[in-house]
Amino acid sequence: DAREAKRLFGFIGAGGISGGIVGGYLSNLAPLIGTENLLLLCTGFLSLCIILAQKVWRLRRPDPQTERRQQRRQVRQREGSGNPLQLLKRSRLLLYLAGIVGVSVVVANLVDYQYTAVVEAAISDTDQRTAFFGFWLSNLSVISLIIQFFFTRRILGRFGVGPSLLFLPLGILVGAAAILFSPVLWAAILLKVSDGSFKQSINKAAIELLIVPIPPAIKPQAKSFIDVFIDSLAAGLGGLLLIIFGVWWGFGVAQISLVVIGLIFFWILLALAVRREYIEAFRTAIEKRSIDPGEQTINLHDVSMVQSLIQRISGDNERQILYVLQLLENVQHDMFLPYLERLLRHPSAEIRARVLEMLPAYHQADLSPEVRSLVNDPAPEVRVLSIDYLLKKVDPQRKDEFLREKLSHPDIRTRAAALRCLGRIVGDDPAYAAKFNLDALVQEELNSAHSPEADPQLREFLKINLAGLIGEVRQPSLYPVLKKLLQDDSPTVQEHAVRSAGELLAGELIDQLIRLLHNRRVRKTVRITLARYGVAIIPRLKALLHNPHTPRSIRHNLPRVLAMIGAQESVEVLLNYLNVADLALRYEVLRSLNRLRKNFPMLLFPRKRIEQYLFAESLTYRELGQLYQALRSSWDVPGPPPPDNGQFLQARELLLRALRERQTLALDRLFRLLGLYYQPEDMYSAYLGVTSANASIRANALEFLDNILDLGLKAEIVAVVESYYRGQYSPHSPDLPHRQVCLQRLLDSEDWWLAACAVFTVAHCPENRRYQSHIERLRENPNEFLRETACYAIRRGFSG
Repeated sequence: DAREAKRLFGFIGAGGISGGIVGGYLSNLAPLIGTENLLLLCTGFLSLCIILAQKVWRLRRPDPQTERRQQRRQVRQREGSGNPLQLLKRSRLLLYLAGIVGVSVVVANLVDYQYTAVVEAAISDTDQRTAFFGFWLSNLSVISLIIQFFFTRRILGRFGVGPSLLFLPLGILVGAAAILFSPVLWAAILLKVSDGSFKQSINKAAIELLIVPIPPAIKPQAKSFIDVFIDSLAAGLGGLLLIIFGVWWGFGVAQISLVVIGLIFFWILLALAVRREYIEAFRTAIEKRSIDPGEQTINLHDVSMVQSLIQRISGDNERQILYVLQLLENVQHDMFLPYLERLLRHPSAEIRARVLEMLPAYHQADLSPEVRSLVNDPAPEVRVLSIDYLLKKVDPQRKDEFLREKLSHPDIRTRAAALRCLGRIVGDDPAYAAKFNLDALVQEELNSAHSPEADPQLREFLKINLAGLIGEVRQPSLYPVLKKLLQDDSPTVQEHAVRSAGELLAGELIDQLIRLLHNRRVRKTVRITLARYGVAIIPRLKALLHNPHTPRSIRHNLPRVLAMIGAQESVEVLLNYLNVADLALRYEVLRSLNRLRKNFPMLLFPRKRIEQYLFAESLTYRELGQLYQALRSSWDVPGPPPPDNGQFLQARELLLRALRERQTLALDRLFRLLGLYYQPEDMYSAYLGVTSANASIRANALEFLDNILDLGLKAEIVAVVESYYRGQYSPHSPDLPHRQVCLQRLLDSEDWWLAACAVFTVAHCPENRRYQSHIERLRENPNEFLRETACYAIRRGFSG
């Protein structure tokens, strides 16, 4: 997760430097095997990379929800970022950052030229020269690694971003001056050491810090633009300067240092200017909470920002305090301790809990006296975290004694908190489960929770903690207890049990979780939990979706689970149900496909299949319109009113209104299908325009569709849209089916609501005997409402 990434980033990044060390020293083999044959070593190492990459990919533990959020964030970033040049124009911080990167690349190219030229002049043998380059590349990597591990953090912490940016240009300035006065090998080595040692350590960390306060919506595009376009442009400019000064003006290797020194002074000015913008941007980002802590891969340990952070955590704004604490969770600095200690007494339980989560990282400090009072805190999570902190600070010889004391505490809340702490310990050291007989403890507390004498609120509190404990321990022997909690009468207990099941992802819990989809109070959490099982659960969901005997409340929730998994298999399963007779299920399937299309833009949607469904939905829309026209025109013919006129008119209007409503739903499904074919946002906007009451907006929507739709679809879709907002009714339309044919078609319809409305209308129609056989058949229909309506019509009798 993000917090682990922050801890491990330095270690993983050091792998690159270490690889440079090994590779550099291996180049010393050049005199033995030849420079060209070193490519064989490169091939071997790259082959090893392929094997390692495949191994890492198999070891990953994908989280569908995390992937969904990342892909949605990517889509929003692509849509909202705008022109990169405009981003630089609007932000002076980005402009100065781009300038620093550009100047540093130009200088690096000039320095590389000087270094290479001096080495070639001093060492004529190619293999010896290769070995020399490799040897010093390794040495530079070693120096860089030492600086990275022992100095980078301290320098950034003491001087801040601005002065840290000066180390690289000032180091290069010394080397360039040495080359200017003495263009020999030692001067070239000094120049290269100054460049290589600071670039991948202090300078890189400082540049990454400058990116932190950039809003997430524009950060990826701005960073990519600087890293790719500005870097490439500057590399080309560096080559152009070498042509101008080295070829046209005849500058020698030493004189190129004059150009380098001039560029370095400009670089220093940019570094001084960017510090002011960074402080202001960081202050604004904290106030607007626009920094995404989950995306940061470095510690925010910059002395220039400390005062701003302290000011916020000393204030009264709860949301700002929580936000700054989130930014500081991996920053262990003694100056924050007094403020964290003060926040332990903050009225907000969320703030107290967050501080307790941070305190264990301050190994040198012991705030046990202050934390001890929180063991009886009203907030359950604060109790758990306070006992957890005290366990870390207590004498190791007394750790078990302290835990047993809390596990036997008379207060049920304290016992529950201690049990949660034991669960966390067991998660790290399974031996503790047997040592404290965890299964027996859990069963004992569960029995006390079911005791009729216990307070109902305390019983619920205890069950919630037991559910959380099982999710943390991941011990199969406790799964039966979790199954009981999943069946609890309390929706709150059920919800926590479902969340714990989402942590365990045990196959034996799937069936029970699926059965909970019928429960309105917990089904949202159940859907999220089932989606966490990922692709492995899709065959089970597919089988349930295919089975017509699956309860309706469960079957209609399965597409939403598939939409949250976000895999290509989900798309394939859902596409097979786009023509299902159950319109409510079809609508859920279509909505789920729309969510997949929007939230997981990398998934593939076969356009040919979707095109078929589009034409089928268009045909449904037109057939409904034809039925509406035919029935309305036949009933609008002047003549004597039928008997039982009042009930018949009401039934007739109900049927006509149902036809129009179904037609509107068909239009909605049509545009949802278009959202799978084209950009979902475009089709949603077009749908809002088409259904608008404003004639001008409707016309604009139609014009938009006329220009965006493919030729194969345009005629069909535009005709449907025009018929929708211009109105379809025309009593003199040719080729309309007879009323009897229309009613028979509706009675045989797979749409149970239209069939029921038709039965109800026929029941009050004077010529209802014509439809007797159709209605008789409906008494055996699986739909209960339709069966009852058919029985009602039969009880009224048939005439005519």
